[in-house]
Amino acid sequence: MLEMVCNILCVLLVVGFFFSVCVGAYYEIKRLDTGDQSLFQYGDCALRTALLMFYTLFLVGIVKCSVWGP
Repeated sequence: MLEMVCNILCVLLVVGFFFSVCVGAYYEIKRLDTGDQSLFQYGDCALRTALLMFYTLFLVGIVKCSVWGP
């Protein structure tokens, strides 16, 4: 049961990570194209969220491998 919850969490983190990277890249490209510096906060926030999800996924993977094996 706990392993299934961990697997679902990993899948959600991976999907969220890629979504955040795509949103961050979209706002960064839009900022560079238009020169609108107010878009920086959106792209920066999305990329920071992606980084947080990556670190969380890394830690969940370490815990999962140490508890259930690779």
